[in-house]
Amino acid sequence: MDFEKIEKELINGKVLYLFCDTETTGVEPYPNSRSNWKRDRILDIYLGFYTYNKSTKKFSLISEFHNYINPFKAKREELEKIQSVDKIGDDTVSVHGITKNFLEGSAPLKGSDFKLSTPAKQFKEHTFKLLNYIYNLSNKHPMKIVFVAYNSDFDIKFIDSEMELVYNEKKELCSFLQINMPVWDPYKFAKKINKINQKYYGKKKFTSLNLDALKKIYNINTPRQIHGAKVDTLIMIDIIEKILLEINHDPLFKPTNHIYNLTPGCEFKTGFNPKTE
Repeated sequence: MDFEKIEKELINGKVLYLFCDTETTGVEPYPNSRSNWKRDRILDIYLGFYTYNKSTKKFSLISEFHNYINPFKAKREELEKIQSVDKIGDDTVSVHGITKNFLEGSAPLKGSDFKLSTPAKQFKEHTFKLLNYIYNLSNKHPMKIVFVAYNSDFDIKFIDSEMELVYNEKKELCSFLQINMPVWDPYKFAKKINKINQKYYGKKKFTSLNLDALKKIYNINTPRQIHGAKVDTLIMIDIIEKILLEINHDPLFKPTNHIYNLTPGCEFKTGFNPKTE
């Protein structure tokens, strides 16, 4: 990731959008001893800094980071100490194709020909340093970076869990949730759009608003065989651009309307009004 380029954009007064997605071993990043639930881990992460041009309704990439993570490189006793899972379930593999052999570089991604040229590292060996940089960057330029993730609670919880593990090793306490950046969740935005389309236009209410459903609704042709942090993010960006283009011609979404008129000083719960170039 080009840190110098990112800093330059922020110094020049740009607001940057940090798109994020993760693929994991499951859905619970924190262990629960009462239910015998072990700590799930991040296996794949994408982070991309983008600017938004309101005139073209397009996001432009500034710099990106995509990395596979192997939590199983740790010794068994270390995994047991933090109550971590020690395998990837078949049902999870069927979603993203990531196996232990793939992370070790000895087999391709399941359902694909892609193979890692070098074995994946642990979170603390590489990804942690980048997220720590982003954490410090958000404090240096408060409210100038908008964190964007589909179902953001999921990704933030997992990032927070992994960050805590590293900080606890250093006997420090820090939370990625303490970052000085507003969070915008396109999933919540899509839910609001869905309700408006049903209430005011009599359009059919979609029962599912996951990425696959929205991909069909907005005719996104980005090819994808299985889920992946980077490809899912690119699909998410295509969907957001289609939605923003749609609401630009909709009288319900005038700048005076509370659904649309939100600024990067609060959590984007229902709408989006990006800062522009």
